[in-house]
Amino acid sequence: IEKYSEIPELPDAKKNRFVTDFGVKAHDAGIICSTKETAQYFEDMMACGISGKMATTWLNVELQGRLSDGMTISNSPVSPQKLASLIKSIESGDISGKAGKEVLDYLMENDASVEEVIEKLGLKQVSDDGAILVIIDEILNV
Repeated sequence: IEKYSEIPELPDAKKNRFVTDFGVKAHDAGIICSTKETAQYFEDMMACGISGKMATTWLNVELQGRLSDGMTISNSPVSPQKLASLIKSIESGDISGKAGKEVLDYLMENDASVEEVIEKLGLKQVSDDGAILVIIDEILNV
């Protein structure tokens, strides 16, 4: 019986688990589970504590759309943890989704942390009313 405990999770079971555990749409879960490598990448992202919906969009659309010239999910320059870190920055409101795409473009070409890229590209959103009011006062008093 112990032999059978080592049988890997089948794609349909994995797909159903992604739908149930992470709230991913069945169609999206099917795309994620289309290769073992993509499914593992997704699981590694989810281990970082991000939403299934955001992880799905950023994996299936944004990252996959940038993989070219022989790049695959297995040799992607952006690790699952780094993509999850980018998604956390969007979820927390540090950067916008649009800025996130700029960060991802940069990460595809350069090895840096998400925080370094946000800083370098000047993409951090100001959500503190006090800071915004100071800037407005400075502009009005010029």
